Amino acid sequence: MMNRPSRVPQLFFGKTQAPRFNTRREEIADTVFFVLQVISQFLVVFAAAFGYYAYEFYGLVVFGLLGYITGIWIRRSLGIRGKKYTTGFFARMRERALGSKPGLLEWLVEKIGQHEFTQEQCRAVVQVYDKAVRQLKQSKSTDEQNRILADLDQKVRQILFG
Repeated sequence: MMNRPSRVPQLFFGKTQAPRFNTRREEIADTVFFVLQVISQFLVVFAAAFGYYAYEFYGLVVFGLLGYITGIWIRRSLGIRGKKYTTGFFARMRERALGSKPGLLEWLVEKIGQHEFTQEQCRAVVQVYDKAVRQLKQSKSTDEQNRILADLDQKVRQILFG
């Protein structure tokens, strides 16, 4: 049986191997982030269904389109970039390292969790990520790749949350 590496995005939600105890506020922030992600994914369906119920076909189209646009805004405002959460997280950290301000919902989640990311922290995360990517390209074994990824998670959480 072939041993394939599994990579579950663990930044901002879920537990990692990093030695860190989540406070109540951090758990609330993680929950808010997760709920907003789910809402952004299903908003188009709920809006379209409501539009169809209220205004039939035209309501379906208009409300569906509004739900889709609002879902995109929620994801962008949360700092979600791309389809893959892990690489999207690092793309957002790169933007923040270059001076981009946090989106409204991104700022809200950081405020709730009492961890506002500084530009210096984002730069450090990008440096650690770039180093890990170089190591992954040179790595041949699955075990070594999993170790690099676990080390990356630990270093990122340490940079961002101390």
